[in-house]
Amino acid sequence: MSARRAVDAQVAEKFCDLCRQTHVAWTIHRKLFEDNPLLSRLGRSRALDFLRRLNPITQEYALHEIVKLHDPAEQFGRENLTIEYVIQFGQWDPQSLRRLNDLRLEMETLLPVKDKAQGIGAARNRVLSHNDLEAVLNDQTLGSFPLGADQQYFEKLREFANIVSERWLSGPFVYDDLAEADVQGFLGLLENELQARRALEQN
Repeated sequence: MSARRAVDAQVAEKFCDLCRQTHVAWTIHRKLFEDNPLLSRLGRSRALDFLRRLNPITQEYALHEIVKLHDPAEQFGRENLTIEYVIQFGQWDPQSLRRLNDLRLEMETLLPVKDKAQGIGAARNRVLSHNDLEAVLNDQTLGSFPLGADQQYFEKLREFANIVSERWLSGPFVYDDLAEADVQGFLGLLENELQARRALEQN
């Protein structure tokens, strides 16, 4: 590979932003559909029908954003701002480089993003980026991973981005915690609407 732009403060900031955006997408999906006790109380409602439509959209978007972080540093003659790019062109000291590579391997073990036969790597290649005929006709479920692996993944990603941020941005990396608050605010409105509807039905 020919010489590429080295990681600097601008590149580091954009990379950290991508990590935050990916975490936001995952948080929104998880809090709306996996950690949402309100879903079981909605009964037959337009809100539930809408959420059922929204579920695969947010899930596929979050998975796709995760996989993009693990794309090659260079692809089809273009450079990708990815974990691999940051490792290759970050001009790291040996200790930091070892830790970054260890974290990358741990993340790719938790959520197999490069395995085209399983995990979210299979989902990306057969469903998220392409409409694979066999997967579509058979309604195949792709992109599964062990319970809790996604949460562990984002802890590893936080540590990875923190190393980048500490070096180039002179401060710790933090996720955007407002995403979870936004979902809770939305669910609060939905809960109020549900209670108001039940009150009307009882009168």
